[in-house]
Amino acid sequence: MGDWWREFFDATYRDLWSSRTTPERTALEVDGIEAVLVQHGAPHPARIADLACGDGRIAVGLAVRGHHVTGIDYSSSMLAAARDRAAQFGADVELVEADVRLAHQHVTGADVAISWFSSFGYFEDTSDDVAALESARTLLAPGGLLLLETQHRDRVAALHAESSPLRMYDERSDGIVLREVWFDPLRGRAGEHVRHLRTDGTAADREFSLRVYSATELAALCAAAGLLVEAVYGGPGPTPFGVSTRLLVVARRAA
Repeated sequence: MGDWWREFFDATYRDLWSSRTTPERTALEVDGIEAVLVQHGAPHPARIADLACGDGRIAVGLAVRGHHVTGIDYSSSMLAAARDRAAQFGADVELVEADVRLAHQHVTGADVAISWFSSFGYFEDTSDDVAALESARTLLAPGGLLLLETQHRDRVAALHAESSPLRMYDERSDGIVLREVWFDPLRGRAGEHVRHLRTDGTAADREFSLRVYSATELAALCAAAGLLVEAVYGGPGPTPFGVSTRLLVVARRAA
């Protein structure tokens, strides 16, 4: 699929995946982030860089809580949606259009960097994932924290233990959305193909693919990027990690 992410994140993406990022989930995740920041001694308010911030749901949520947030995303469409969200909530969020591998060129001296909701592992080459982590380390002030929240290989493999792909559908007022969720254990990548069959007879297709790392592998990548892993949680707050949970890695730039 190559660089699928260059054109993927737009209004169609927001429509087809919005059910997974409800206001209730966003509030729960912002609560969890703040609990982790307290647990690991981050200042409040903190200077936060939200890497691959998307439509700004986390960035705006944190800004409303008083933090100074810069959101970085490659998609101009998602950044436009983030500006609308910030205006809706009266939040002051700086938004930058950039590749996460170059985030350090736009932000320096941050107390915290976050990568949330499986915004890591898009690239085909692992060295690019390390480059993204190196950029996160560089933009942090000495002693700054990285919070990386994502799926992990053990959970994905368990979900696909009996069959893959998994197929499901949603009936909507504007048609039917068909979803095919897959996992390739040889390549270590997982993804989803979505087709929206509209009532007007047209159709829209979208597909994404990302590398799913185990907690062990992700900790090793952080170490390779010069980050010291302090904790691994199930998320969104400082909760126990396990096969059935998501993965939240907390790593620190050396002081």
